[in-house]
Amino acid sequence: MRTMTSALVLVTAGILLSPSIARAGRNAAQKLKGSFVTARRPCTDPNATVSPSFPVTGAKACTPTQHSDPQCGFNARGSGRFSLAVSKRGISVSVKLTGLDPGCEGEQLSLVVDARATTGDCGSGGARCTVEDSESRFLFPARPCIVSGGECRLGGALPADDLPNSSIEIMLLGIGVFRGSVHTFQAGFLVPPGTRSS
Repeated sequence: MRTMTSALVLVTAGILLSPSIARAGRNAAQKLKGSFVTARRPCTDPNATVSPSFPVTGAKACTPTQHSDPQCGFNARGSGRFSLAVSKRGISVSVKLTGLDPGCEGEQLSLVVDARATTGDCGSGGARCTVEDSESRFLFPARPCIVSGGECRLGGALPADDLPNSSIEIMLLGIGVFRGSVHTFQAGFLVPPGTRSS
């Protein structure tokens, strides 16, 4: 099973589904939007330190940086956006990737949403239970896409008729895009330059 860490927020994001309507508060539909950044390999053998202007002074680092997918990525103007929405109609997923480099052309990309779901639809007594993570990701279906002209759109929906007659609490663990088994993009932030001096 793929394991990913999302840089969406500093705390784990979550979604709550009720039998009749997804709710934030009591009756508002929920939507989570975000952007993708290039997936990079972790630093395991530091050979550098970041400048004093970085929030953690003297933090160890690795250079050069390594993409998790050496073939496919964003070009200089590339970007990616996603939207996860929950309403009385069910769950919908939408992803748009643009400005992909030539190495992506003709390749199939797939969305993987790692999640942990807890529901009250377990056993005859309706006890609450937490579903295995490998099964929870099926709550966010999205059709794969073939990159064409440097663009790729993924999307799909899970209608309310396919959801259990019980609320589902979904803890989001990571949102990524894969080229086969290769981790290509990950939900995250691109922070613009600050004004702090070195």
